[in-house]
Amino acid sequence: MVGENMDKQNDTQELQQVIENFTNTMRKEQQLSQSQLKILNAAKDLFSEKGYENSSTSEIAKLAGVAEITLFRNFKSKKNLLHQLLAPLIIQVSSPSILKEVITQFNTTHEETEEILEALMKDRLDLLEKNDGVLKVLIRECLNNEEVRQSVIHNITKPAQNEAFKFVNHRINNEEFRDVDSQAVVDLLFYIMFGYIISHHVLRLEGFTNDKEVMIQTIIDLFLHGVKK
Repeated sequence: MVGENMDKQNDTQELQQVIENFTNTMRKEQQLSQSQLKILNAAKDLFSEKGYENSSTSEIAKLAGVAEITLFRNFKSKKNLLHQLLAPLIIQVSSPSILKEVITQFNTTHEETEEILEALMKDRLDLLEKNDGVLKVLIRECLNNEEVRQSVIHNITKPAQNEAFKFVNHRINNEEFRDVDSQAVVDLLFYIMFGYIISHHVLRLEGFTNDKEVMIQTIIDLFLHGVKK
């Protein structure tokens, strides 16, 4: 049991190290070789379709059109390949520049609350939709890989929740929001965001409209004002 816990801790640290390395070097997609891009794209397709555990490096190499030895020359292991695939998306969602933008939006006082939340939700959804394939892998592996789940919590969920708490408490103190449990309000906001992502990007359910702007405006209106007359 102690050994298993140590392995999980090492896995989490390994993914975190990859994230930190990406952040420090700010490696862009165009700096990757053609072979690396092919391998990452093939891994993305297989991991999203079959899952990480059910995808072999030989399958990834075949789909990428490279030799398996080429895969291992570029990525030291299948787990490292998964980390290299997920790290850029985690960084994009949680990087200081992105979080600064989120913080600025949350702390804006001269704009209406509806406008702030609509802009924030549109910004996050646009980013995630541009990375739809990797997003599917990230969601799937959050269920199966403790290191991925912990990384998402550490890099994305916790920082975003902290800013959301400030936003909600500020509105409560200014008597714009009812004096309710701010944790419940933040939880509901996150349920809305993640519920949308799961229903549209995993289950592929039809929404009440194909117009994303109308959808966001309606959801935020219902979040703030409810459905009761």
